[in-house]
Amino acid sequence: MAYTGLIRAKAEGFDPLINGLTPCPYVVSVCFKARTNYCPRDDEIAEIQTLLVESTLRLQHLDAEIADLHKAIHKLATERAGLSAYVDAHKALISPVRRLPLDIIQEIFVTCLPTDRNCAMSAVEAPILLGRICSAWRAISLSTPRLWAKLHVVEPFPPSPSSVAFLEKSLVQRIETTKLWLRRSGQCPLSISIKATDSSTESSVSINQINQILKALLPFASCWEHITFTIPFSALATVSHLTEADVPMLQSVNIWQHTFGHADRYSLGFLRGPKVNSFHISTNAFRLAEFPLRWERLTDVRIMRWGWESWTSEDSLQLFSQCPQLRTCQLLVREDVDIISAVGEHILELPFLHTLHLDCETTSLTIPRLFGRVSLPRLKNIKSSGLRDSDGTDDISFAPLFAAAPLIESVDVSINMFSKLALKEFLRDLPPTVHKIVVTQMYASSSANFDAEILESLIPSADIPTLCCPALQVLEINGGCAFSDEALLRFIQSRTLKRIVIHFSRAMQLDIRSELQSLVQSGLHLDLVYTPPRMPQSSVWEGLPDAHLFIQP
Repeated sequence: MAYTGLIRAKAEGFDPLINGLTPCPYVVSVCFKARTNYCPRDDEIAEIQTLLVESTLRLQHLDAEIADLHKAIHKLATERAGLSAYVDAHKALISPVRRLPLDIIQEIFVTCLPTDRNCAMSAVEAPILLGRICSAWRAISLSTPRLWAKLHVVEPFPPSPSSVAFLEKSLVQRIETTKLWLRRSGQCPLSISIKATDSSTESSVSINQINQILKALLPFASCWEHITFTIPFSALATVSHLTEADVPMLQSVNIWQHTFGHADRYSLGFLRGPKVNSFHISTNAFRLAEFPLRWERLTDVRIMRWGWESWTSEDSLQLFSQCPQLRTCQLLVREDVDIISAVGEHILELPFLHTLHLDCETTSLTIPRLFGRVSLPRLKNIKSSGLRDSDGTDDISFAPLFAAAPLIESVDVSINMFSKLALKEFLRDLPPTVHKIVVTQMYASSSANFDAEILESLIPSADIPTLCCPALQVLEINGGCAFSDEALLRFIQSRTLKRIVIHFSRAMQLDIRSELQSLVQSGLHLDLVYTPPRMPQSSVWEGLPDAHLFIQP
């Protein structure tokens, strides 16, 4: 045989096409060089082609059999699909949801609405989504006013500066949708939020669009319950003619914008609505007297004033004196260091205030100035954020706060306000009623870290007769952790805790979760997050125009 390496074998029981060993009912030829780089000669090619004739015919026969089987499977699948559709259609007739009473379905629909915001004009969420399931659900959704009592309206924004026609069409469509949406709400109390494309822009185009949207809302003012304006301040002129009689249901007003100017250009009489008890404002300059609120009725106030005119502790005290019914309050305090406030004899008491959030710029001044003048017998939750004084000479002390509010249960502070000594004193001075501590590192350049020494101060010890925070059940530390996993394990095992959340800026040193499994099974919520700092890496694509396609962020 001329073909070297080609062996003809008159044998049954193996197939050279599958590893050379698969049983086969016909005579085959084996080429031990069939899967190599060997290049056969011309005479060998002819011999190989002869060898393939029988196998090729067998392949064609197998393909024909497979095609017949595919046809049979397709026929069965078609029959099955028809039977399945028949069965499913009849099962749907006896589905329990078809027999639910109308009021139950409506309650289910209402629970599908967002709970922490107003509804967007989108078909991917309720209530619009509910009307696209079937005609019956659409009829139910359209006849349920409560589904349409929340609405978020956004000012249209052109895809390009030249798209004037598109912008006008979008505005008309949005206004018509707004009117239709609110008409479906019937007489339900309304929660509405209006968002300008840029609340700091006083452009004539934007003001005109917002004014048209606001005009569409005016006919429903008698049903306003919660209203949020994130719009240029001058756009409020459209609603300035409303009086307290026009908004009998209004309870909360939120005004968010950063436009320079005062509110005294507009009367904003609707702020005196008989039920208004919540007022939030974030702007760069205003005076309390500019807003004709019934301050004595307010139970929820949030004031975040930006710009050159600082909101000081004296302003806060003035607010407290006008709002004796406060339950919750959030203030951005920027102390005037040139004014030294003497602690007076008269103490303001806020008997109902239970939650207070202070964002301080000069914490070492604000805390004593403010809390040396107030009494907060029911304050339960305090949150304070800010930065340590730039010169680093004055440490913050929360002792005036704890003296004014001896029954605090939850504290949430930024570690950036403290030196290490001040942080230790803060934990040591906490009232014994505190059961939740949250410490957050807002900036990595903090002068203090929550290190092992501070953590160990929370561990019961025979050397320390008075246990720090005896009622502690929850500890959350978000950044600034400078203690080991072993130290954390000792702390957790030394106390009876309900929730531990620690965010480390490093890799795990020791997996302590197995050691704490019994505590977790007993009810401890344990959440340990390790996020090692990412090392800068060079890339061979750096500097190329398409580098972003290859360099991972």
